[in-house]
Amino acid sequence: MRGASIAFDADVEVDETSIEESSSSVQGQKRKISESDDLDDGIDWTDSIFQRFESDNDPIVLESHKLLFFTIPKNSCTEWKQLFRRMMGYDNWNKFPFLHPHHPDTNGLKYLGSYDKDKQKEYMTSPEWTRAIFIRDPLERTLSAYLNKGLSEERYIKKMCCHIQPRETDEERQQELQYLEAHNKSCVPLTPFEQQPTADTFTFETFVNEFMWQCNDKHWRPQSQRMHDKNWKFINFVGRFDDLEGDARRLLERIGAYEEFGSNGWGPDGSLAMFQRARSDSTNTHSRDKISQFYSPALLEKVMDYLRGDYENPYMNFSLPDLDGKDDSASI
Repeated sequence: MRGASIAFDADVEVDETSIEESSSSVQGQKRKISESDDLDDGIDWTDSIFQRFESDNDPIVLESHKLLFFTIPKNSCTEWKQLFRRMMGYDNWNKFPFLHPHHPDTNGLKYLGSYDKDKQKEYMTSPEWTRAIFIRDPLERTLSAYLNKGLSEERYIKKMCCHIQPRETDEERQQELQYLEAHNKSCVPLTPFEQQPTADTFTFETFVNEFMWQCNDKHWRPQSQRMHDKNWKFINFVGRFDDLEGDARRLLERIGAYEEFGSNGWGPDGSLAMFQRARSDSTNTHSRDKISQFYSPALLEKVMDYLRGDYENPYMNFSLPDLDGKDDSASI
């Protein structure tokens, strides 16, 4: 199955923008659209991708290259947004994390929700425009979300799913603990805020059973939910995370941007092409080891159920892994 390699060392995304956003608050920002709104040219206008809010809701627009790009968190969003800032002429495009590329109010990028309906229709349907999205193996992406958002020093899940905050006194910490014991026991092991989670104190099993379903977050939300089903048919370029360098080059060559923006300027000294990294021959073995280490048969089945839409989406074209491990062609 494509998307097999788990390149955790290559996952450069450090998306902290939604630390200040919760699923409930994001839902509250959505403009209410009547079911009677018109659907023309097959476009589902009730989709929130036509509204401007949050960092990864509506796609990024590059008018100069006729590109509409649908970012997905955990699929190298940081580097894509750096690229688009570079293409728009910002000299400080690579000054990360000093300049955070994820904040729409400050990153200078243009989003589909900021355009009128006629322009939105043109960008979504014109054969002159490329509508691109990069997808990642669903099981790999879920595990990467746990490792990066659950165990990293930024304490993302503590903040976003449990609303645990730094407390100045022991009394405040005790009050927070008592509240969680009464209202959200799943979060108790994650207290206090200052304590760094580990794979022992916050297991992948806990993440899957008690957080993945209950805490609806864009970093592990199924990729198939990136837009409404009826709007997937307008995507005319699907890139894969397991061939990130190659597919990124093909996309940039397609829109005439590779030589100027993709072939150089990347890496610590600016000598690399976009997504160019040293790859060892052991990458696939390392990927299988990671899957074997964290996914028990029971967890695999539960995560598969959660991600069913990703495997059923015909435009993403993922193969179902064999839960019995008998089909090598479908193994991960």
